Amino acid sequence: MSRNNLVENFSKMVDHEDRANEKLHLVHTDICRPMKTSLLNGSMYFVLFIHDYSRFCWVYFMKHKFEVANIFFKFKAMVENQTTCKLKMIRSNNGTKYTSERFLVFCEDARIHHQLSKVYTP
Repeated sequence: MSRNNLVENFSKMVDHEDRANEKLHLVHTDICRPMKTSLLNGSMYFVLFIHDYSRFCWVYFMKHKFEVANIFFKFKAMVENQTTCKLKMIRSNNGTKYTSERFLVFCEDARIHHQLSKVYTP
């Protein structure tokens, strides 16, 4: 699928009935590919968290992709502390950093439903 077709069909692909209707019901996350030049403090990647209800975004810079689990653990604690709500669901791709045993066990222990998105979908 070309980039133009993806943009043209984007609105058809998103099911608006699946939008969150309360705080921390759903957070989307993804890791950016390695940058050609390093970012802040030598970081080559960043991880993005998007709050589905408000569309607020958080960006964390990383030197290595394996840092995503620790960043997610800290992110979860921060947003739950600030909102006094519990994170209920996280949606990510099938990337190995999101399907590692450590990440999956954390989600299970925290009672967070981990939803995996289909390839090349928002």
